[in-house]
Amino acid sequence: MLGLEMLTARGILCKVNSVMIPGINDHHLVAVNKAVKSRGAFLHNICLSFPRLSMALSSGSRTTRPTAQELKTLQDSCEGEMNMMRHCRQCRADAVGLLGEDRSAEFTTKRL
Repeated sequence: MLGLEMLTARGILCKVNSVMIPGINDHHLVAVNKAVKSRGAFLHNICLSFPRLSMALSSGSRTTRPTAQELKTLQDSCEGEMNMMRHCRQCRADAVGLLGEDRSAEFTTKRL
């Protein structure tokens, strides 16, 4: 939170990503949304959990990945606090480029 405050104090636009994990942080993300707004974030992306994280947290037949309706309900409950990013389809921390134009294959460590 201190880093967010320091960035926004310098006029840097900040988007905060939060991964929703049902039964773990879904109720807490409403408070997170208020906290990041109060520290100057301009956009909050509450998204589906990373596939590897979902696999690691799965127990039995219940996966931790939220349904589309669970995600929408949480995003709707945060909407009045600040701008919500809703067009993310799946978290890709390794993606390069623009939405719909993934260029990450161009930037590999493999030498030709």
